[in-house]
Amino acid sequence: MTATGGGRGVAAGPPEAVLAPALPTTVHGVAAEVIPHPTTGTPTVVHLPGPPVEHDLSVM
Repeated sequence: MTATGGGRGVAAGPPEAVLAPALPTTVHGVAAEVIPHPTTGTPTVVHLPGPPVEHDLSVM
């Protein structure tokens, strides 16, 4: 899996490594949480209500 943000790759590897808890907020500026899928255990991104968050790609 490859995560992109700002027109460039910011993380690559298996989903468990790429979908770090801070990734959706940091890369895309959205309020989100990464949780294990209840059946498969695969990381799943859940969008949370709330305003977009300022993102800073330099922390990735």
